[in-house]
Amino acid sequence: MSREPDEDMRRAVEDGTHEGLNDLEYAFLVELAREGKAEKAAACVGIGGEVMRSLLRKLEGMDLLDAAARMLPELRDVLLQDPRNGKTMSILGKPKVAEFYRRLKREYGFVHPEIPLAAFIREAAVKECLGRKEDRWYFLTARVDFLVCDRDGFPRLAFEYQGGGHETPEKRKKDALKRKLLEAADIPLREVGPGAAQALPPVNEDESSPARSLVSDWGKSSPARRFESYLSTIQGEPMEPEYPTNWNHLKKEYVAVLGFQGGAVERRLLGKQVGMKRDGRSADLEFKADELPDALPVGTTLEIRDGSHKHLLTSYFRKDAGGWRLLKRKEGASALFQKDEDAE
Repeated sequence: MSREPDEDMRRAVEDGTHEGLNDLEYAFLVELAREGKAEKAAACVGIGGEVMRSLLRKLEGMDLLDAAARMLPELRDVLLQDPRNGKTMSILGKPKVAEFYRRLKREYGFVHPEIPLAAFIREAAVKECLGRKEDRWYFLTARVDFLVCDRDGFPRLAFEYQGGGHETPEKRKKDALKRKLLEAADIPLREVGPGAAQALPPVNEDESSPARSLVSDWGKSSPARRFESYLSTIQGEPMEPEYPTNWNHLKKEYVAVLGFQGGAVERRLLGKQVGMKRDGRSADLEFKADELPDALPVGTTLEIRDGSHKHLLTSYFRKDAGGWRLLKRKEGASALFQKDEDAE
């Protein structure tokens, strides 16, 4: 007699089977329970079809799913019981919360709304807080309203917008457990409301912080930072940056802002070509005022291509609060013109 999927999930949680998943796999599992469809879950965590199918095979091999249509019904039911986690009850639907989100985006480079605790906190860090079965289920399903990550993708701050609905004894009990879980993971929790604006704390960028062992570098696989995985595929070692100091008639093949949309890396070309050398590559570029580096927001990643047929370099820079930081530089063309060059 075969077991029901919810029994498989319950057993997996109780015997620790799910702890064999890495952070991205675990985040995918939670989103799969929420959405019920693998394609939607893959979009939530920023993976493509091939990776999605690989994850599904692994989860099926661990008895964590039976079929996509019947995915983890008990976990999905728990998710939908919380109105903040409902598919039509996003906190961002409230104007005051949306305005607070915009304020966070202006202050911090990497802010992500409505993120599951289990997606970025390692369970070993909060194991002592999960003595009861109900507490474990809460850890699997609860979310923070806003998560702030450092430039390397590690969670550093959490915000809860208390706009009402937290007055019942059950809600207060859950809020207390959430604070306890975040405290165990060394992530400060700030509770804010619709009243007077409060000063926002700085983000701790200390790379040697022991708190990094308690959390995952979830931000690197989040929708807002998905192109990090693309950058990791580029061969090349970080070098001393040669960031342009003069943008007047900059002599580069192109300058582009990198983003991620619909499962692929996108480039938004900056500047207008006003002159082209005979090699057809190097050009004089002129930039509008809103395209100059000082006008670009924190968190922007630039791809800059320079050189000629004899020596091609493609560099990637990230804008932090303190200025531009070199991510990686490689010899050869970028993927933007790869097909044309392969045909030559």
